[in-house]
Amino acid sequence: AAAEELAGTISLTEEEVDKLVGIVMRHMLFKKTATGGAPVARSDLTKLISDAQVKVKGNSRLSTYILLKAQAQFPLLIGLEMRELERAKTQVQQKKAIAGEVAAQKCFVLRSLLTSNMREQYVETDDDKQQQAFLIAVLACVHLSGGSIAEEDLWEHLGELALMKGMDHFAIGKPEDAVQRLITKRYLQREKVTE
Repeated sequence: AAAEELAGTISLTEEEVDKLVGIVMRHMLFKKTATGGAPVARSDLTKLISDAQVKVKGNSRLSTYILLKAQAQFPLLIGLEMRELERAKTQVQQKKAIAGEVAAQKCFVLRSLLTSNMREQYVETDDDKQQQAFLIAVLACVHLSGGSIAEEDLWEHLGELALMKGMDHFAIGKPEDAVQRLITKRYLQREKVTE
């Protein structure tokens, strides 16, 4: 519905719009594969659209229109949902936001539209389930610590689950590599604390 409202303000042919939608969709699929599903900043997609379509300068609604069209095409063509999210702010960003310096960053992620039964039957492996269990354990430690936790405290809690630095675990391999994967996928954010 929102895409149709914007359609009248866009001075592109249907072919040019389809080309831009394809560029966005390819970029999202590439990023999902390359970064393990890490969010893609809206600003990155907007820049991608403006770099690909230089002749429509000054049309600020173009990127919104193209992103809405891409969101509509993903479930129809690939069975994925392109969902827009607002990223949680780190503690440093929260302090800057209070001072009015940082705006909330919007990003997009792709998620499967398969039902849990179909995903379990056809897609997920035992390894996926073990990685997911590790993720839940780590996020539970962070959540129960008030949303942030010192790395030493996290390792202490993980040690109670027989997950210790430098020791291979039968299910997840090296725990420090598994934590690094969670940081890469942006489930966790590492911050340097100045005292």
